[in-house]
Amino acid sequence: MLRSVVYLVAGAWTSVLARSHMRATESSRFGGLPAPAEPRANSIVSGATTAMDIYKGVWYDHATRKLVLTLSPGAAGFLTAAVVTWVNICAAATWPIFRYILYSVRRRVDTTKDVFYHQRQALLRNSTSATNAATLLIKLIYGWKSYRGRAVVRSIAYLSACVVVFALWLLCGLYAPYIYTKTGSDVLLASSPHCGLPVPPFDSLVDDGLVSQMFQIEEVASVTSSRGYVQQCYEQSNSSSAQCTTYPRRALPIKISDTVCPFGTNHDICTTINSTTVQLDTGFLDSNTDFGVNAMANDRLKYRKVASCSPFHAASFVSAFNTSGTPLAESWPPNTVLDRFYLGPLLGNDFTFQYAPYQALFPLPYYLSTQGYFPGALPLEGSWQLNKTFYGAEDADITIAYLESNSVTYPAPVYDPIFAAGIDADERVSLALNSTYNFTVYEPHYSISLIGCTEQYQICLGEDGACTPLVPMNLLLPAMSNLKGLRLAHTITAGRFSLSNIKSSISTVASIGGANALLASRTLDDLEQMARLPKDQWRREVTNWFAVGLAQIQAKMLAYATGPNDPAFYPYLNVSSAGYLHGCGNQRIHSASGQVNFDLAALIILIAVGAAFIVFGLAFESVMDWITKRRPQWRRKHAAWVVDGLFQIQKRALEAEGIKDWQFEESEVPISKEQVGLVADEGKYGHVHVSESLLNEPKR
Repeated sequence: MLRSVVYLVAGAWTSVLARSHMRATESSRFGGLPAPAEPRANSIVSGATTAMDIYKGVWYDHATRKLVLTLSPGAAGFLTAAVVTWVNICAAATWPIFRYILYSVRRRVDTTKDVFYHQRQALLRNSTSATNAATLLIKLIYGWKSYRGRAVVRSIAYLSACVVVFALWLLCGLYAPYIYTKTGSDVLLASSPHCGLPVPPFDSLVDDGLVSQMFQIEEVASVTSSRGYVQQCYEQSNSSSAQCTTYPRRALPIKISDTVCPFGTNHDICTTINSTTVQLDTGFLDSNTDFGVNAMANDRLKYRKVASCSPFHAASFVSAFNTSGTPLAESWPPNTVLDRFYLGPLLGNDFTFQYAPYQALFPLPYYLSTQGYFPGALPLEGSWQLNKTFYGAEDADITIAYLESNSVTYPAPVYDPIFAAGIDADERVSLALNSTYNFTVYEPHYSISLIGCTEQYQICLGEDGACTPLVPMNLLLPAMSNLKGLRLAHTITAGRFSLSNIKSSISTVASIGGANALLASRTLDDLEQMARLPKDQWRREVTNWFAVGLAQIQAKMLAYATGPNDPAFYPYLNVSSAGYLHGCGNQRIHSASGQVNFDLAALIILIAVGAAFIVFGLAFESVMDWITKRRPQWRRKHAAWVVDGLFQIQKRALEAEGIKDWQFEESEVPISKEQVGLVADEGKYGHVHVSESLLNEPKR
């Protein structure tokens, strides 16, 4: 039955794609869907393993609404260093603005000032950075030993301003890494040449050959992996395992509530003692934020899965069958009576399941099996035809789980309707541990117990678009094809969901592994149940099955983008379908391999603002020079600025030593063609003057 579902869903998706006439004009990296093209990067194939290849470059993250640049660790380290260097360049380029302001504060050119004042102005005028100015101010204060207290008072404001400027740029440098540390860890998968989920060919649906076996083995491995994921990442919310950080959302939500019994003609066959029918509902999950399908708001889907489960009374569907005088007599001891469950014909028989009472006589642990009914599935010969008195509608997938407790014993009575034990007196067995101590074990109340579940699916278009009704898995795509506003992007994502649903049904996840699918098996030691099972243990079991199904959907949505792990599945990828190719380049995951994201918009702003600061800083003095020359009231202040410049101070020193014939005397860089040789006068420590021999040396 499950294989017929695979084929039907694949065919339905192709049919729905054919009805969609919208052309995708945007690149999938930016939320749209491109026409089939060469993949951006190949997956790394090693043996039977396909590694996830991360897209390196620019893409738009529709979850955070940011333009993202993803780089390898080496390239990211280089860019980070470049960003910090850029901030330092901006700091150096803008210092002329701050030093001009500090120099001009309380500057009066019409009064007489002392030497300390002029030294302070000169060092501010010729400082190269905030740290340089602060260092020179400290040296100046230290140099005026007899005047140090007053020097501190007269310089503290300038020193504080330098420290503030330095601190501001230091903070900018420290904040620069936030361009990537606050961007998020989601990365985009590169399009794989083996994108898609493999679909078995039609002929494998009717035989049990190697192809069918290969798909069954993959199914077992997939469900087993999802079961481990749920145990580690759903049940343990504080787990730090790297496995729990791969999917866009660690664990999908499950709302648990009570509901009415869905089974029986009058909806009245569900067990009510210590039991109420449970409803498990994901609510509407966003294809973008919850499953990582990177798409614009109008191209997204809202996905919902709802299950209702309950133990039920099967007495009206059970009949005793005596094998004596039948063809089965040779296979069973004389007068063997089998319990046959008539929930619909299966495999050419008029019954669905039969139970042999001899099984309880053997030392066996739990045994779990399931049967699934999927309305709309391809009708294969011998497939299960559901008894309409059990469930009459065709609006849900049906799963019946059969639990045989066999020889399991319990340390205390169990009042759960499925795992019930020790209810009657003959189910309480006293055992002697030694000559002085006895203990009691409790045997199962039921030889076999049944749980029924319905599963329905729903899809809505975009943020506030039309919705399908709750329908079975196979009817989801046909129901969606009639929705108003349907776009190609919706159809493609819905196809991915439908293919993922195949391996997520309760029928699938509860049957694979048999008793290993039970939470109660975790605390089973041989045939002895070590835990005291609560009366709602069955609820915990079906909730776990539902969670494993959700983990299966998470895994298959990701596997669609990466392609199958085993190259043996490559021939069964429907690569000729445009739908497969459209969804290959828009899958987001959490990065666990060292890739680094940068907020490209913030990076561009940083570069643009920094460039503006640099240009303004470099041009500031020239602009002020141009302005002051045209404002008479500012000319004397500008003249003082020029005079305190490094080359003007040097000019005055050289003039004192006799150097003449200066040109451009009023500019910041005066020049002279005189020959100058500076030597130290040994008689005066620190005094430097022009050598007389050089002054008298003829010009060349």
